[in-house]
Amino acid sequence: MDTGELVFYVDIDDTIVDTALQVIESVLKEFPMASKSSALELTAKYWQPAHVPEFQKPEILEYINSCLNSSDFIGRIKPRAGAAEEVRKLTEIGNIVAYISSRSHKLQVVTENWLIDKGFPTAEVVLREDSDINPTWKLDYILDKTRNSPLWVTSVLIEDNHELVDLLPSNANVIGRSSFELWLIGSPPKQPLVHTPAPNLRYFSSLSDVYAKIFTGGSNA
Repeated sequence: MDTGELVFYVDIDDTIVDTALQVIESVLKEFPMASKSSALELTAKYWQPAHVPEFQKPEILEYINSCLNSSDFIGRIKPRAGAAEEVRKLTEIGNIVAYISSRSHKLQVVTENWLIDKGFPTAEVVLREDSDINPTWKLDYILDKTRNSPLWVTSVLIEDNHELVDLLPSNANVIGRSSFELWLIGSPPKQPLVHTPAPNLRYFSSLSDVYAKIFTGGSNA
């Protein structure tokens, strides 16, 4: 069945770059007594720096926030190994419409320059409006673009935030002749989520797993 043109919206932090890991590494360097666990262990267990129990001191939380909003820090972080090539492979089956991120708008220029410098395919960079605290803003943005597209498309959001699953509208998978899919990077949750929209949800362990399953026809249950 023809699903129309595939168009990709690619999340940035913790999808193509290990931002949380690198922030936690920076915290442990700045506050060496903050935790006896390694940065990898803390990232795997708590996902985000601000969730780490040992990091709840005001000065550490302030430092985390300063890293995430620093053009200097964001400009220096390293992409995941092979991420630029893996994103480029997506252009073999569709178009990269935008990189989409909840970063502050003041990081727009440094983010655009970082993507170019690291060799990622050229595309629009869409950052969250600083006044928009709606957790569904990415979904709203993409679904609106899909709904108003003059073409028949399947819009795909590649994202690490598994909490978006329960925020998807029940009818998100079909939008007129077009459709929407959420491709989540990382391990599926151990407990099934309440409103899992199975027809338009796929799990991949990594971006390279996307290539292995989509490009070679492997299973992606």
